[in-house]
Amino acid sequence: MSSQPKQQPAQEQSSADRAIRSPAAVTIFLAVMGISLAADLFSKHAVFKSLLDDPALPQRIENIRAGYGQDIAPADILRSLRLQRRLCPGVRLSLSTNPGVVFGLPMPRLIVGITTLLAVVLVFYFFATSDRSA
Repeated sequence: MSSQPKQQPAQEQSSADRAIRSPAAVTIFLAVMGISLAADLFSKHAVFKSLLDDPALPQRIENIRAGYGQDIAPADILRSLRLQRRLCPGVRLSLSTNPGVVFGLPMPRLIVGITTLLAVVLVFYFFATSDRSA
């Protein structure tokens, strides 16, 4: 019969060892979050500005409205325009919008807002309760 040492129960992490108590960890967390948000918004702005700077665009939109009727949705106008710009050989920007959430599935805005808020809270919770050295 072999005797194995008893395993000690995992020690509870003290609140002083949590990442939320570390100014450096909080600074890095906020910096990554801010840079990510800024990069996302800037890239979207740059793509929309680049693809929507065509002087003939108002006339093209009017032609689409005349063909479909004045009550055409803006997303349908964007799809009909098929706006694209070649950046370099093999790379092309195409303007598209997602009418839904995942795979374009429609979902009420309230559900999207609640789900997004829940995801942000969970990310913050995982950060706040993580070990500051991990």
